[in-house]
Formats: sequence, structure tokens, C-alpha cells
Amino acid sequence: MAKQRPSYKQGYARYTHEVAPEARAMRESAVGLWYPSLGITGATLRDVSGHGSHGAVQNATWVKQWLNFDATVPSDRVFIGAPATMDALQEITLSMLVYFDADVGDYDLVVKGSHGANQPFVLWYDATDKYQFLITDEGGEYSGVKTSATTPAIGVWQHLALTFANEQARMFIDGVEDGNSPWTLTGVDDIATGSNWWVGTSQSLSNFLKGRITNLSIHNKGHSISEIRLLSEDPGILVRKHRRQLPVSSGVVPAVGDIPIFMHHYMHNIG
Repeated sequence: MAKQRPSYKQGYARYTHEVAPEARAMRESAVGLWYPSLGITGATLRDVSGHGSHGAVQNATWVKQWLNFDATVPSDRVFIGAPATMDALQEITLSMLVYFDADVGDYDLVVKGSHGANQPFVLWYDATDKYQFLITDEGGEYSGVKTSATTPAIGVWQHLALTFANEQARMFIDGVEDGNSPWTLTGVDDIATGSNWWVGTSQSLSNFLKGRITNLSIHNKGHSISEIRLLSEDPGILVRKHRRQLPVSSGVVPAVGDIPIFMHHYMHNIG
């Protein structure tokens, strides 16, 4: 199957009511939607959520439908900053497609602040070959480092999601909850304000990612298992216009743009 690059012409949904009904709550809660195939202009990774939280692409390269980070110096990264809509989050869902080229060290994925204890939010691939994350709230309550049971795959695309709400965090890989999830983060009420968001590194400018990221979204709500599974199965659902599907019995053959791109087709197209 030929590789495809989604575009506005192919049905990019600018508004919540334009996406599939089952995805509207997730689109409504999105405070950042960074889909490289829809929104890179020069060195700017456009936020297509409508909130204007555009990222500054620094050395990372756009390859096909993803951003490529090669862990070189000068470092590959995306700087998002501290937009108001992504500050003081009391809940969060973070979703992305990620591909690791190697497993030779710590790789920062998405970070608010620096890579270290008592920072607002850090999600990374650890040198122990596990996913790890930490959260610190505005009052200084610190979750400590939480570690997945799952070993991230090398050389294949995976969907990774992390949710946080009501002092509980959950992690999902390809729509399946991690064996160590959920985690109770006693006393952690929100994500501390004031620090910048980064992709592929942190404020520390260390632990540079060697791999690829696409279809990154951050939401101000901790979404359900069924919603995370939907994102895993159909990564484009948050930005694709929904069209009413005609029944086969109607005798009308739908156009290619009317056919949903589900996970296996999508992954084949970008990989």
C-alpha cells in the first residue's frame, strides 16, 4: 500500500463536531494536538487543536509522517513552552505513537521542566528498558518514580498513553494496560505550573531521544480505558473528519476518503 500523508484536503477536522461522535470528548479535551503530517511549517510544529500551542522544532527532522530524533548534538528536540492551556492541569491524558531506534540509554519523551526528581512531569524510556514517569504538584507533593512492567519494543511503532486523575495514574501500550498500572499517587493533586514543555528532551537538554514520534496529543482530562483503546486502534480519529458511512446495501461505493484508517493500515502507511 502506498504511503499516504493526511492533509486538509483529505478531511482534516478543525472543530470538535467534525470528528467521529465517539472521539468528540477526547477532541474537546485536547489542549495540544501535534500531528507532523498536518502541521509542520519550516521549523514550527503546528498545534492543530485550535489552542495555538505550536512547537519550535530544533534540529529534529520531518521524515514522511513523523518527527525523527537522532540523539545528536546539537540536540534534536521540540520546545513547546508553557501555554496557559497546558498549565495547572489537574488531570492529563498524554497519547503518542513512538518508535525507538535503539535501547542504549535514557530517552526523554515528553517533559515539563527538567529531567529529575520533584519536576512537574517527566515521561521517559529508562536505561533499565522500562518506561518511567514522575509527577510533582503545585504544592510540592512528589509521586516518586513509577516504572512500567512493559519493556518498550525496539524497531516497531507502538502507541503509548499515560493518564492521571484523582491521584491515580495509568499507562497503556497499544491499548493494553501495563502490568504495574494503575499507580496511586497519594497527595498529588495536579501538575505544577510554570515550567516549559519539551518533546525529545527536557529543560536539562539531556537524555536526548533516539527514535521517532508522531500523533502526539495532550488532554486536560484523564480519559477512560475504552477511549485510550480507541486512540490506539485509530490514531487519526482526533483530526479526521467524520463522514456518515453508507451501508453496502445502498449500492453506493464510498470514496477512499470516507473509509476510516484503522491501526494496522495506519501503521503500515507510516512505517
